Amino acid sequence: MAAQYTARVAPWKKQVVEELTELLREHPVVGIARIDKLPSRQFQEVRQAVRDDATIRVVKNTLLLRAIEQVDGEKANLEDLEDHISGQTALILSDANPFKVFRTVEDNKASAPARPGDPAPKDIWVEKGETPFKPGPVVGDLQKAGLPAKIEGGAVVISKKHKVAEEGEIISTDLADALSRLEIHPMIVGLDMKAVWEDGTVFDRDVLDVDPQAFIDDLVNAHARAQTLAVEVGYPTTKTMPMLLQRGFSQARSLGLEASILEPDLVEDLLARAHGQATSLADHAGFDPDESKPEPTDEASEEDEDEAADETADEDEEDGGAEADDEEAEATDENDENGDEAADDETDEEADS
Repeated sequence: MAAQYTARVAPWKKQVVEELTELLREHPVVGIARIDKLPSRQFQEVRQAVRDDATIRVVKNTLLLRAIEQVDGEKANLEDLEDHISGQTALILSDANPFKVFRTVEDNKASAPARPGDPAPKDIWVEKGETPFKPGPVVGDLQKAGLPAKIEGGAVVISKKHKVAEEGEIISTDLADALSRLEIHPMIVGLDMKAVWEDGTVFDRDVLDVDPQAFIDDLVNAHARAQTLAVEVGYPTTKTMPMLLQRGFSQARSLGLEASILEPDLVEDLLARAHGQATSLADHAGFDPDESKPEPTDEASEEDEDEAADETADEDEEDGGAEADDEEAEATDENDENGDEAADDETDEEADS
């Protein structure tokens, strides 16, 4: 009878799996990150930066996979995170929005010198200009690394802007040394977020890597387009009603003017339009209202002069007659006064007698 053997699992591993299982159950957001080649100092800085939003725990991949199995069925699709577990792994647990956690982690990445064998994270360029080095063997070292270095004016200079490595290209020992001496640090160190699980959905890095400002701009543009469409189709909402009413008023006014409807609010515009049309027609026909008035003829001028002379004569006659009447009235008054005085004298004489 063959002997049976039972695999023995270290107690500390069981304890770790239990702790991880409990953490997975407690937090609604679970992330996976890689920390390969991340210096301990930078790791602690990242952990400190995200502590208000997330907890970071370095775990062994096998133990993390076992913990995920333990909660299988309790959290939908959590097992999809297994595809992103590789290399040196950090487990990120949070109650915050996964996009916020991702952005916090990304913002706390730092630059670092390149080491031989590192793949270039992006195209690496060396700018044209003077270097801090004095003429010497350093010129040969830079040229050996592929840099266009030369001595000029008593200093070592890079003669032109030059790309020394393309994205993904393995950095050589000579290039790593040259970049370090020029204080060019092309490497980015920090947590490399691979995926985040929330409420049954796994968001990979491409989905999480959203520019916040670009996202806000897209929302603003989408809102503007939606509002324009709503107004165009006449869809009433609290936001579109003022614009719909304004557009309706404008269209009704335009229709009233086009149909020449005599409404108090339209009369002034209708008259102005009619005047403009009449003026335009007159200009088109070469018609000048001022030229259409008849000029006075010589006969008319003579008649006007005669009429003016007659009017002057009549006025003079009227003035003369009035003066004669005034003089006659004055003479009559004097005669009456003289007669009265004579009568009074006669009366006095008779009385004396």
